[in-house]
Amino acid sequence: MIERTGVDLGLTTLLNRAKQEIARLKQQADENGMANALLEADLYESKQEVIRLSYIAEKQGDELIREKELVNSLRDQLTEVPRPIDEWGEDYGDVLWWKFPIEEPPYCGTPLDADWPDYHTHWTPINMPVLKED
Repeated sequence: MIERTGVDLGLTTLLNRAKQEIARLKQQADENGMANALLEADLYESKQEVIRLSYIAEKQGDELIREKELVNSLRDQLTEVPRPIDEWGEDYGDVLWWKFPIEEPPYCGTPLDADWPDYHTHWTPINMPVLKED
C-alpha cells in the first residue's frame, strides 16, 4: 500500500473540490439553461400571439374597409336615384326636389315649407360631405 503524503492529500482535496465545483456549475448551467429555454418558449409564444393578433386586426381592418365601401356604395345609390314624393317623410328633413325633365336647379327644402313650389315630383337626399381621416 502506498502511503499518502500531505501533498497527495492536498491534491486529492483540491481535485474533489474541483469536481464538486464542476458538478455545481453544471447543475447551475442546466438550471440556467432550463430558465433560458423557458424564457425562449415564452418569447416564442408571445411572438406567435402578436402574429395572431396582427392577423386578426388586419382581417378586421379589411372587413371594416369592405363595410365602409358598402355603406358608401349604398349612400351613393340612394343619392343617385330620385325617389317619388310619396316616399318622403318629415324624418328626412330638407332634401333636393326635382321636376322631370330636369330644366332647372332643384328646390332645397320640404313640402311643408311656406314657399314650396308644389310641382316637384321626386327627391334625393342631400349628400353631406364626409371628411377623410388621415
